[in-house]
Amino acid sequence: MSDNKSISSREYVKEEAAVAQEQFFAPEPRKGISVILDIFRRADKDDDGKLSLDEFQAFFSDGTLNEEELEKLFHTIDSDNTSNVDTRELCDYFAKHMGDYEGVLASLETLNLSILKAMDFTKKVYERGTNVEQFVARFLLKESANQIQSLLNSVESAVDAIDEQHSQSGQYHSKTSPRVPDSRYVQPVPNYPPNNRLSTKDTMRTVSSNTGIAEVRKEGLEAQINRLAELIGRLENKTVFFDLHQRLTDTDGTASAVIRPLYRG
Repeated sequence: MSDNKSISSREYVKEEAAVAQEQFFAPEPRKGISVILDIFRRADKDDDGKLSLDEFQAFFSDGTLNEEELEKLFHTIDSDNTSNVDTRELCDYFAKHMGDYEGVLASLETLNLSILKAMDFTKKVYERGTNVEQFVARFLLKESANQIQSLLNSVESAVDAIDEQHSQSGQYHSKTSPRVPDSRYVQPVPNYPPNNRLSTKDTMRTVSSNTGIAEVRKEGLEAQINRLAELIGRLENKTVFFDLHQRLTDTDGTASAVIRPLYRG
């Protein structure tokens, strides 16, 4: 009986060591994946956890690839040939093509977390802080939004330049529909914020006029938070789709020449 217990213990130790070794040598999760998951959630219109070909074409169509090319890309991403794309497949595809954008998307993840903490701090300042403390918090909030807007303007300029270049070179296909404003950027902050995404409603829920803050002040603060959340969402979207657009359409190596510096004063 003791021998059986000894054998069982040795097997357990071996199994535990194997699991520990597997975890030790397992590759670290790719950074920036939460942004790709957010893209998936917005593309998945029926919330069934997978993208159909129609959903994929509706979301990714921007006038660059025609229907046949988008369908080919869809089946390339659909590695298990199930006629739909799941989160793993979409993340795997983008992870292979991120390049230097992995650091950018990872920074956006960190930015979302930092903004959440700053919003909680701002809420507390507006509940209990002095007028001077409220002024400083409001000033820093507005300055953060201005800095993000500057980055966003640079990314949008690069996207517009690439669009114009490929349009002039005749690389937009005749089978594509006329160019329309991209709905992905019109409402960049989804109604179902993922984990760690800035939520204005949650942030401001407990801030009421009973705290002694003038209503007009609260509305002004909430407007700034809304603006910041929108800017972060737009920056994430533009960064991801600028990268995908460039990789799918840059066949002659000239697109990189139109990239602008990411920061303009």
